[in-house]
Amino acid sequence: MRICWNIVAKNISPDNARLPLEKKLQQKIAKFDRHLVRFPPDAVHLQIVLEKHPRKDRYLASLTLRVPEHAEFCRIREEGC
Repeated sequence: MRICWNIVAKNISPDNARLPLEKKLQQKIAKFDRHLVRFPPDAVHLQIVLEKHPRKDRYLASLTLRVPEHAEFCRIREEGC
């Protein structure tokens, strides 16, 4: 099963940071697949929001995993340098 996912980047240069990050995310997301096999592939969606603080060297990452039985199955928010 392949998870449908997208990245929303705010204040992050798409060329510099996004490509290496997408490769790493693909590796991590592949680990989710085995836990989500009971759901139809088109019903599972992962949204990743990455945001850089406009004036400080701080980043925020938010992940929202949506599955059919629940509006929001899992939501993780991490902030750091």
